[in-house]
Amino acid sequence: MHVISGIARLSAMGRFERANLVRQRGPRSIEDPRLRLACQARVLGDIIVQKNGVYPDPFTHQEAH
Repeated sequence: MHVISGIARLSAMGRFERANLVRQRGPRSIEDPRLRLACQARVLGDIIVQKNGVYPDPFTHQEAH
């Protein structure tokens, strides 16, 4: 996940998260502190994230324009 806002409200990156990021995305992945693994980062408050591959629910009522 890519943290848009609230990065200070996440736990520090642990060694397992760091190792998995490097394995999955390469060594440069840990240079950007906004790139985190959702399954490893502990949320300590409100944050806003972007998660690729997530689409809006097609059954949710959307207001017509």
